[in-house]
Amino acid sequence: MNTSDTRRTAEVGAWFIGARGSLATTATLGMHALALGVATPVGLTTETDAVRVDEFPAIADIVVGGHDISSTPLEERARQLAAPR
Repeated sequence: MNTSDTRRTAEVGAWFIGARGSLATTATLGMHALALGVATPVGLTTETDAVRVDEFPAIADIVVGGHDISSTPLEERARQLAAPR
């Protein structure tokens, strides 16, 4: 994410049910990677010049949370997903 981003900060959150599953883990880590600038927003429609508007919050401004019945920490689930099979 560009640190000179001038978009407005909004109170926006993403709440995942099953927060330590494959989809939630991938989405959460993807948002963090985008916010840190270590990933590019390939395929993220809201980040294209044709769609981007000031009213959209910056990826770094989105707060992520969730709940799950699994006791596996998010970091461990990410390691499991990244492990070769």
